[in-house]
Amino acid sequence: MNWKFFQVCCCLQLMLVGLHGIVSLFAIFYSTHPFYFFLYSVAYILIMWLALFGLQIFKKLYPDEPVDGKDKKTFNRLFIINFLLTAFLFGLFFSELRSINAIRNSLGLPWSGLPFSFFIQLICYILMMIFHLLILYGLYKLRVTLYLNYRKKKFDFEGANSIP
Repeated sequence: MNWKFFQVCCCLQLMLVGLHGIVSLFAIFYSTHPFYFFLYSVAYILIMWLALFGLQIFKKLYPDEPVDGKDKKTFNRLFIINFLLTAFLFGLFFSELRSINAIRNSLGLPWSGLPFSFFIQLICYILMMIFHLLILYGLYKLRVTLYLNYRKKKFDFEGANSIP
C-alpha cells in the first residue's frame, strides 16, 4: 500500500467524520431523540480515533518498529470495534439511499431529475465507507509490514555481527 495515500485517506476521513460528529453532538441538544444522536456521536468518535491512531502508529513506528505493549492493545480493540462499525456506515448509506428513493417516488421524478443537493449526504457516506475500509486495510498492512521489517532488521543485525 502507498503510505502517502494511507495518510491522505486518514486525513480526509478525519475531516468527513469530524464534521458529522460535530453535527451529531449538537443534535443531542436540540433533537427529540438525543440518545439516537449520542450513539451516532460515539460511533463517529471511534471512527475518528481509528484514523488518528493510524496516523500516529505510522509516524511513530514506521518503518521497522513492531506494534507492541499499550499500542498493540489499543490497536486490537480499535480495529475490532471499527470493523463492526463498518456495518454502521453501510446502514447510513442504505438509509440515505432509501430516503432519496422515497423523495424521488413522492415527487414522481426519475433519479436524474433530482437536484444534486439531494445526493451530497449520500456521497459523503460513500466516501466515509471507502475511506474507512481503506484505513482498516491500511492498518492491517501497516502492522504486517512493521513486523516483517522488524524481523528483517533483527536478523540482518545478527548476521552482520556474526563471527566468520
